[in-house]
Amino acid sequence: MNLKKINYKLVIEFEGSKFYGSQYQPNRRTVQGELEKVLGVLLRRRIQIILCGRTDAGVHAKGYVVNFITDQIGNEKKFIKSLNATLPADLAVLSIERVSLDFHARYSAKQRTYQYTLSTVKSPLERRRIWYCRYPVRVSQMRKMSTVFLGTHDFSAFSVRGSDPKSRLCTINEFSLRKKNEFIVFTISANRFLYKMVRMIIGTLVRAGIKYQDSRRIIEIMNQRDNRLAYAPVPAQGLCFLHVRY
Repeated sequence: MNLKKINYKLVIEFEGSKFYGSQYQPNRRTVQGELEKVLGVLLRRRIQIILCGRTDAGVHAKGYVVNFITDQIGNEKKFIKSLNATLPADLAVLSIERVSLDFHARYSAKQRTYQYTLSTVKSPLERRRIWYCRYPVRVSQMRKMSTVFLGTHDFSAFSVRGSDPKSRLCTINEFSLRKKNEFIVFTISANRFLYKMVRMIIGTLVRAGIKYQDSRRIIEIMNQRDNRLAYAPVPAQGLCFLHVRY
C-alpha cells in the first residue's frame, strides 16, 4: 500500500551548552542527532531532518526550524507531547505544521535573525546564556559603527572559512543594539550568514569600541576581505538563534 508522503515543519527550542552544534556529527551530541533519534523511535522508521541553518557548539535557539517528510503521523498534538516526553531536557518541539512538499527549511528561508547578549556584570547564574565583558562597552559608538554592516556586502573578513561557500555576499536587513541595565543585546537579521559571521561582527564592534576606533576602521576591514584583520569572535554562549522568516 502506497501511503501519502507529508512534509512536516517543526519549530524547536534548545539550550546549546551541551550540544556540539545543530548539524549532525558522528560521535558528537548534536541537535539533529538527538531529534532524528527520537523521531525514529516514535515513527519506527529512519527519519532525516532538514535544518534551517547550522549553529555552532554552545549556541542556543528559540525559534529554530526543521522539516522532514514521512507518512501521516496521526494526532499532531499528541505527537508533540510524545516527542517532548522523550527528548532530553535541553531540547523541545514548540509546534508542528504540515507544509507543501517543496518547503525546505534551509532553502525556502528569506531571513534569519540572531540575538547576542553580553553583560557588564559577572553573573554565575547567567553564564551559559551571556558573555561577561569586563572591558568598558561603548553602546552609542557601537550603534553608530553597526550601520556600516547594513545592506549587501562581501563578508569574507567576518567569517571563518569552514564551509567556504561559493558566494560570500550577504544582505543584512536589520542591526540593532539596546541596553537594559547591565545587559547589552545585539539583534541582527540577514538573508544568510557565513560561518561565525555574527560572532566576528560583534567581536569586531566591541573591540573597536574599546580601542576608540570609528566606522572607517570597520570599512577598511570589510574592504580588505581578510579575516585576519577582524577581531576574534565573541564566545558562543551569548548567541541565540531567534527565528527564521519564509
